[in-house]
Amino acid sequence: MPEVDLAGRVGQAFERIHHSVFLLDPTTNPQLKVEVVDAGMAGDTPTLILITPWTLNALAFPPDDRFPPTIQMSGRDYAAYPIELPEVGPYRSVNLAPDVSRLPSAAHARKVARTMAPLFRDAVEKARRDVTVRDPSRRRLLSGRPARVDAPRSAMVSKAL
Repeated sequence: MPEVDLAGRVGQAFERIHHSVFLLDPTTNPQLKVEVVDAGMAGDTPTLILITPWTLNALAFPPDDRFPPTIQMSGRDYAAYPIELPEVGPYRSVNLAPDVSRLPSAAHARKVARTMAPLFRDAVEKARRDVTVRDPSRRRLLSGRPARVDAPRSAMVSKAL
């Protein structure tokens, strides 16, 4: 699913939600419009950041729907909620800023979104790797960390000589 097409469908779906649910809600931020920012790929998973007048969310679209219930960004755990919309199918939503009413402008919201996007992509890539690779030693191999060696060093040195 190309990111541009996905971003367009997400934008349309959330415009529909905005007009049918949040248009006259006094708790929304009138400075913000529905906007998709920084669509990209995290390994095999399309991602994007969604700005709306009521929230700022990061969305991930795992191709096989396998995703952990939480992801970690900058040492903090974020819940990843499973959601499905007819226009875009199943995805995971991570709330980055539950109260966007305090954001002073759309430019500020975009800056926050662009700052969070690479952190989110890295977290999604790690989360997908962890849920798709069950064997812990393979996880270490794929992450670039050396696999644990159980033999004592002296035995390894003597074999090398």
